[in-house]
Amino acid sequence: MLEQTTHRTYLAAIKPWKIRNMVEGYLAAWQIFHKHHRTKSTERHVPSYETLNKISEILYSVKEDHHLLFRRSERISPRHEQHKLAPSYSETTFSDHVGLLFHKTMVAKELRYILERYAHDERNWTAHFNELQNNLERTETLFMEGLELVASLVRNDSDNVLLLAYLIEHRRTVAKCFGIRPGEVLQKLVAKNKQPQVYCSVAQYYYERGWYERAKETVRKALDKSKDDAATLRLFEQIEGKMAKQKHRVAKKSAKAVESAEALVES
Repeated sequence: MLEQTTHRTYLAAIKPWKIRNMVEGYLAAWQIFHKHHRTKSTERHVPSYETLNKISEILYSVKEDHHLLFRRSERISPRHEQHKLAPSYSETTFSDHVGLLFHKTMVAKELRYILERYAHDERNWTAHFNELQNNLERTETLFMEGLELVASLVRNDSDNVLLLAYLIEHRRTVAKCFGIRPGEVLQKLVAKNKQPQVYCSVAQYYYERGWYERAKETVRKALDKSKDDAATLRLFEQIEGKMAKQKHRVAKKSAKAVESAEALVES
């Protein structure tokens, strides 16, 4: 029992990072697929074996991150998984969808390999090409359907500061995946009325790790949304104070270096 509790404590601690990585991985796989699946550019163009292999590897990592954290459904969950976390509905549906996508891309990868290596005559090549095209069209549909599952995963983990930091830092990439403007990422994926709190919590996270420039930039966005919030103003003052001390230390160190250099020259 103690061992199970220890495992769950560890899994709960790494969950924020793993959820962040799952979201990032899914969007990265979608971007690669979307970039290379250009059915309209040339009649016989399909993504390369290497591209499909890369996509399947990313999806496999996402799938394995989920399996590391969460036990499977009661129907299929083995007894040795009882130490794992119980997934929410959004976490389960996301995992199931990623698993389906992974196997679809694996099939596409193998069909692409057959096309390169074994489909020598025109009839055989055309048959496998058409099968691959059908698979890719279905895969594209699945990727697009999965974006709503990603959004649901984000909304249900909206207090995950690592995930929120990812959305802010990579808002252009995220916006491109969802077909929205960068300024709409938090509004659409988290909640419009939560934007000041999101920026403030991420700024606090940066501040605690000594990333003061990044913290200042982020807390200013919080102040743009809520200028009179006392906690945000206090955080801004703390960041300014740390940056001033840091600047003073750097200046003092530089002055000492100059003095040492001048003394060396004189000697």
